[in-house]
Amino acid sequence: MALALEAEARAVLHRWAAEAVAGDEALRAVPRDSLHVTLAFLGERPAGEVAEIVRALAHLPPSPPSLAIAGSAWLPDRGRPTVLVAEIEPDPALAALRAAAVERMRPFHEPDERPFRPHVTLARVRRGRRPHGAPPPLPPLRVATAGMALYRSHPGSRYERLA
Repeated sequence: MALALEAEARAVLHRWAAEAVAGDEALRAVPRDSLHVTLAFLGERPAGEVAEIVRALAHLPPSPPSLAIAGSAWLPDRGRPTVLVAEIEPDPALAALRAAAVERMRPFHEPDERPFRPHVTLARVRRGRRPHGAPPPLPPLRVATAGMALYRSHPGSRYERLA
């Protein structure tokens, strides 16, 4: 379950990620159409639950029209990084949307107890590799959102939008 990004926002972030990846063979960019802000990871769910999940997400608080990107970071931020992300500045509307969505997803998953750290995954670190140094700087920018979306993840950092 995620907040989708408008096409232009995905294009801008993907262009930056492609430049960052070009100088580091340890990284592979996430495909442009797969860029999103995860609100809750549901794990493996039966295909028959998609309609139930969509119904459960009806009447959520409105999504913020745009999000402020605060810069780039490695996650996890301790130990060996596995992803390069665009960090999102705290936003009360995004926090309210996530809290409501997580509450409605209780029948479908166990909520993650870790603090919410909103981000867009831009690149993944190849297995067994280490990226070069600090994450490349991502200038602050605002990206437009496109409402809620339900994605299925596939190997290779590819996501399929289900609803």
